[in-house]
Amino acid sequence: MRISKRNVLILFVLIAIAIVLFVGELIYWKIFNDNYLKNPQYTTSQEESCNKSILFIGNTRILNTTYKKLLEELGSKCILVNKTVYDIDYSLINNTDIILLDTLMIKYNLNNKDLHEFIKESVKSGKPIYAVGDETSLLFELLSRAGVYNMTGEGGIERNPAHFNPPLAGYYVVINENGEIVTDKIIITNSTDTDTQVDLIINS
Repeated sequence: MRISKRNVLILFVLIAIAIVLFVGELIYWKIFNDNYLKNPQYTTSQEESCNKSILFIGNTRILNTTYKKLLEELGSKCILVNKTVYDIDYSLINNTDIILLDTLMIKYNLNNKDLHEFIKESVKSGKPIYAVGDETSLLFELLSRAGVYNMTGEGGIERNPAHFNPPLAGYYVVINENGEIVTDKIIITNSTDTDTQVDLIINS
């Protein structure tokens, strides 16, 4: 069976396109890998472990998988508290650098006195407390009910710094060498990139 010149030409063009695409793919990955090696996403964290102990309170997939995985990759020790807030061991405060809360857990425990006491002790110890989830504004509701943050501004107007529910919200106090609270810090990010959020958390 004879092959027409037209079919030969089409075959030749298809082969040429395949070769060009293959070469282009090789060039792309060469450039990508070179840039990645020269500009790693976590320069500091990749060169040396962040070596922080992070207490997780909550039981959601994103908290226990996404954040835990990224933080452990950076050298963090992650302690999971997946039971009820009544089971939280206060000794964990002294062995923890950062506390990460699931907003769903906060939502169902806003009036929980045991959680209030735990949060109060954590704040007094200068531990950064972060909230992740759909309703991060609840972090400041919790802090207010625990008596460690005042949301009432001038004229008696209540202001929640995370009222727009950013992807990540945090709070901690700065303590001097005499154990006195000097000032407080509010951490808010609009970034939905989990890597960016984790970088912010470990650099508290």
